[in-house]
Amino acid sequence: MPPRFWWVGAFGGAAAGIVYLLVQEVSAVLGGRPVDEPLRLFAGVVLGARALGPALSANDATVIGTLVVLIGSIGSGLIFAWLVFRFPGLAATPGTLLISGAAYGGALWLLTFYVLGVLFWPWLARTSPETQLVCAVAGFGIVLGACFVAGGIHRPSELE
Repeated sequence: MPPRFWWVGAFGGAAAGIVYLLVQEVSAVLGGRPVDEPLRLFAGVVLGARALGPALSANDATVIGTLVVLIGSIGSGLIFAWLVFRFPGLAATPGTLLISGAAYGGALWLLTFYVLGVLFWPWLARTSPETQLVCAVAGFGIVLGACFVAGGIHRPSELE
């Protein structure tokens, strides 16, 4: 796989992760929940349920939650880069890249909330599945696809 795919995957994943986290924060505020709730949920991925209580400061939850999202998003962006390289039809046009990104965001939502969440992070079940789906598809997937479009990955000649 060309280095350009790796770079676009990593940076696109990071950018999509930041947008995803911002969408999560806005969603929490609009839903009347504490602004640090999404960060605590993400921090709980590495710290367990104690991240949800007062034992973890809001500052620590912010740092740890942000790192969890960024690391996961960069990894997800790299996997998406491999998929786009392996299956060039996903990037035939800018539109197919956006649709592929949206579908990928939806698949990540299913994996995170209905497989890993059930097995390891049961507190994720307390969140609204519909809101989480919108955040994953629009806040992460479409943004990731747009980063690939902006990186020029949609050009079929580069995929051959």
